Amino acid sequence: MSLSDRRQFLATLGLIPLAACGFTPLYSENSPASAMNGRIALDIERSRMGFAMRERLESRLGVAQTPEYRLTIDLSVKSEDTVIQRDNSITRYTLRSFADYTLSQGDKTVLRDQVQAVTAYNATASPFATDAAERDARQRLAFTLADQIVTRLASSAGDWLT
Repeated sequence: MSLSDRRQFLATLGLIPLAACGFTPLYSENSPASAMNGRIALDIERSRMGFAMRERLESRLGVAQTPEYRLTIDLSVKSEDTVIQRDNSITRYTLRSFADYTLSQGDKTVLRDQVQAVTAYNATASPFATDAAERDARQRLAFTLADQIVTRLASSAGDWLT
């Protein structure tokens, strides 16, 4: 038996306990997570970061044509000076972002939670480059927060999805 055949055999052998415990992929066909697609309307602030988050959420959840649920998201970002030089100039910033979200069906709240993410960017001698670095950092935060929200929605969909 060749090395690649052994690896394939061991990998297959490793999957047997998963099948025995009832493991099913999160987004398998007919799963609650896959049934979320296109059923959730988004209510996010109108800002550059809110726009990036909406794009990411719509790419993951689909665009709701006839929504049954509403996902309301409140974003906040805190900037911290991370590296201060001897001349008191700041050369690195850390951004901490929080997204409080509520999933509702009509007047009923079905899920409420918070996710958070952290990223950083460098300040340079060029104000244009520093602004571009901050915009990029905020977009990374929006994508990370959106992905966390989708993961939490998908993992709990069996509890709230009707």
